[in-house]
Amino acid sequence: MNKKPSVENLEKELSWEQTVGRYLEQTPDYFLRHPELLAALALPYPEAGRAVSLVERQVRVLRDRNEQISHQLQELIAFARDNDQLGERVQRFALAMIDSDSLDEVLDTAQDMLRQEFSLDGVAVRLAGNPRPATAMDGGSAGNAGAVFRPTAMDGGSAGNAGAVFPSCPRPEFVRSDDAVLDGLLTRLAERNGQPLCGAVHETATLEVLFGAQAGNIRSTAVVGLTRHALRGVLVLASRDPLRFCADMGTVYLVRLGELLMASIARHLVVVA
Repeated sequence: MNKKPSVENLEKELSWEQTVGRYLEQTPDYFLRHPELLAALALPYPEAGRAVSLVERQVRVLRDRNEQISHQLQELIAFARDNDQLGERVQRFALAMIDSDSLDEVLDTAQDMLRQEFSLDGVAVRLAGNPRPATAMDGGSAGNAGAVFRPTAMDGGSAGNAGAVFPSCPRPEFVRSDDAVLDGLLTRLAERNGQPLCGAVHETATLEVLFGAQAGNIRSTAVVGLTRHALRGVLVLASRDPLRFCADMGTVYLVRLGELLMASIARHLVVVA
């Protein structure tokens, strides 16, 4: 049978107040056996300094604890409501991507919807690779005719044109594989094992390339990696609110948006080796 520690040993390990507190916690019937002490106890009221009974003090503590729990519950309900709304927006975005019949429509619709549905002040997409428009023979749609792609020797271009964009169909989303802005963003994403990069803006030169005249108003961004087959790139979401995107925010929905967008883009392209 285990021996109970003596009072001397307890006092060696704990302060006197801790010893008393632990004893009362372990002996809940103490005041039942000593009702005269319960009647004699008086506790100072925290605000006014007047004495109150132990029962009144307990009621006050329980009331304060209940208010804290109620506040936490309201926060959880608010978070759940926000997640429901966010899920609905992502679903509408997914449906719009499915309904897009061409590469141009995917890119234009994606950027418009992201601005409207998520109240963003800027959306930018940058991709590098050697894609060409998917045709009916590739399983693509006729609506892709004339879409932007980088020519290779197979497309009638020279080796020196690798990564260049056809001048007849300029789209800023497709850049050379050695593009400095894209390479810098991809490097930073690699440092985070591909997880979205969120936070305050520090590189104004990058913002100027991505958002032009609106760059001066951007205060926070989220950079989402886009990868599929040989294509690689980024989706950059921007806001004037410096707290909209922060380093410790959840990124599950950001990753989903990136995956939906990249799958829709790849559906209208064939990657040329």
